[in-house]
Amino acid sequence: MALRSGATAALPAAVQGWSAALAALEPAVVHALAPLLQRVDELVARHVDVEGPDGEPEGYGGLSTRGAPERLLASEWALLDVEPDEFLRRAASRELLHVETAFRHDPPGGVTRVVVDTGPAQAGAARLVQLAALVVLHRRAAGRGACLEVGILGHAPDTWLQGDLPELLSGWLTSRQVTDAGPETVADRRDADPDAWFVVRPGLVDRLPVPARPVRQVLTVSEGTWSDAGVVGVDVVLAGERVRLPVPPAPEALRVLRGQGFRREAVPRRRTTRDGGLVLRDAILTGSGHALVGRGQGRHELVTARIVEDQLKAMPRVRRLPGPVVAAGATGRRLVVLHATAGGATVTVLGKQLRTWDGTFLEGSTLRLTEAELAGAAVLAPVHHHQGELWVGWPSAWHLLSLSTGVTVAPQAVAVVPKDGDQVVVAMRNVQDKVGAAGFGAVAAPPDARVVSGGGWLAVETGGGTWRLVHTRHRQLDVGTRPGSDVVGLVELDAGEPHLVTISAGQIVLRLVTRGAERTLTSLSGAHQRVAVHPVRPWLARDLGEGEIELHDLRRGVRIATYPGNLA
Repeated sequence: MALRSGATAALPAAVQGWSAALAALEPAVVHALAPLLQRVDELVARHVDVEGPDGEPEGYGGLSTRGAPERLLASEWALLDVEPDEFLRRAASRELLHVETAFRHDPPGGVTRVVVDTGPAQAGAARLVQLAALVVLHRRAAGRGACLEVGILGHAPDTWLQGDLPELLSGWLTSRQVTDAGPETVADRRDADPDAWFVVRPGLVDRLPVPARPVRQVLTVSEGTWSDAGVVGVDVVLAGERVRLPVPPAPEALRVLRGQGFRREAVPRRRTTRDGGLVLRDAILTGSGHALVGRGQGRHELVTARIVEDQLKAMPRVRRLPGPVVAAGATGRRLVVLHATAGGATVTVLGKQLRTWDGTFLEGSTLRLTEAELAGAAVLAPVHHHQGELWVGWPSAWHLLSLSTGVTVAPQAVAVVPKDGDQVVVAMRNVQDKVGAAGFGAVAAPPDARVVSGGGWLAVETGGGTWRLVHTRHRQLDVGTRPGSDVVGLVELDAGEPHLVTISAGQIVLRLVTRGAERTLTSLSGAHQRVAVHPVRPWLARDLGEGEIELHDLRRGVRIATYPGNLA
């Protein structure tokens, strides 16, 4: 039986009225999951709904002197038979007692967050319960005008999957972890959002000290009953209540666990490109090449848009990698990509080949990064090629990759300054808290000072909103920024004058700031999700908020191109 848009007749009786929530699933999957969805919804309702002045009736709410006659206490009707005059007096004085009806409603809020445990201990039937919980919580959030965000145990505590239900389910499906997260990851997530839901394996929360435990909304899942066909029941515990839930029939259950049965087209994309379906996410301007690089529909897709003669090429290219794309860098017509692989990462070189780097596998232990850290980064890490070696800017530290000496983690490296061609200069921090690079000299800076580069310049934060800008031609100047603003890039404009690109504390106003002067980029300011500045050329890419990217030349003050995509 096929689902029809806007129709509920095809839905099973247990989930009638769920058409919007279940539009992300194929009809056969809906029918198989219906009993599980219903039972999870009933369990959540019993422990989440709170008393309130409206909503669905929920039993006895006390006594009141107001109400309809049918809610009068039986003793009051007995009084009518024995003392009718007293009954009339009490009625006139509003002294008759009525049964008060209790109501329930979900706690109000703009965002519901749920953290899921996607490690090996929650594989199999537990994943089906996670799917049901996500659908139920998404439906309940949408019912009160809120949105649902999903966190993955093992990813950074402040990262959340966002979007409509098909996007959330897609991100959840591709976020399986190879190792089970420990209790400390739960504590970190709880600190990031104390009101978040947790769907985890039994015992994980219990291993935390009582002050660090989530106080409510912890749902644990474990395999319950078995038959010759496998698991037929799962035990779910929420707020101390244990229930045994049915597992969907094996054929549909296996399809779901393999990532099938999801209708990603059920919810329209926010914006598509002119070629009818291409999406660009997490875009960056990286390396010395002329390219805008980002992910595509899924984390396995890489999208590149070449900038030729200050024009964005009309037909961006899409390539699907064997694993989630985690880092990329463009140099000339060469693109160096790292994608997550079981146990580490693999290097792929697209275009002009680079010695024997293509296909090189890097073990996660040598990178000192977990698979979650590799695959869970929200933005692609930059990659720079220099004399046969690769510099990769992971959020934790820069890594130097060499075919002869292996992987070197360089926490003292604070910036890699690319030049035209396959050349870079690496800025280092020494033990005297000075930041310097070959040809730039050294700049005294606090231990946690930020460093940015661009246009052949190096900028070091020296404290109090002041930045020291230095050049290889031994030029230097101090530039002050507004309190609360963030420096997102550095460009060289007319007459070789360097400008910091800053964004206001509210992530709205963009400015170009140099010594003794600043210029507000009025036409480029507005609500942004993220901006990216090219490390060599005066180009800035900004997200317009509805999945549209604009690329600007700050030196000429013109827009190079508009690219429909999605930077969310």
